[in-house]
Amino acid sequence: MPKTGENYPCGPCELPLECNSCGTIITEENVINEACTEECDICDYCGIGKCPDCGEHWHCGGCI
Repeated sequence: MPKTGENYPCGPCELPLECNSCGTIITEENVINEACTEECDICDYCGIGKCPDCGEHWHCGGCI
């Protein structure tokens, strides 16, 4: 079962996770790990990983 902010608050974060914005399952194979060009709210546990579909940072919930 993918971890989400509702059922896995405050990390530690591990993929796969379900994107909180669009519902895409983010895996080690499809996560985008690029530095941001703008200032972003980045989860202390999850780091810079982003959803491959919507581009939002993934996080486990309750830990930004």
